[in-house]
Amino acid sequence: MKLAALMLMLVANTFAYQCEDFAHDAKKVETLNFISTNVLGYADAADFCANDSHIDLQLSFMPNYFKYQEEDDDHYKLMVHYSYSSCTFIYNITQKKLSDKSCYSTW
Repeated sequence: MKLAALMLMLVANTFAYQCEDFAHDAKKVETLNFISTNVLGYADAADFCANDSHIDLQLSFMPNYFKYQEEDDDHYKLMVHYSYSSCTFIYNITQKKLSDKSCYSTW
């Protein structure tokens, strides 16, 4: 019974990553700002972060992303997980542009 209560508490209090988890990394903040304003259409990253439609965010550096003519550039990947779908955005931080986007249903 105690184990079940502990598991329920951990699940209820643990949402993997949200916007504030990336605030210490300037490149991740830049990536989040670019995608939230230029791709998702929010006024700014704070507006995107205040919107609670996403369940989880994953934002990471992609050292082995070799898109044609972007082989030497640095890229960051933002994954936005919603209730029944997920979207992945690849941001080229060197050229300041979106390199790739894909969304799929998790239903």
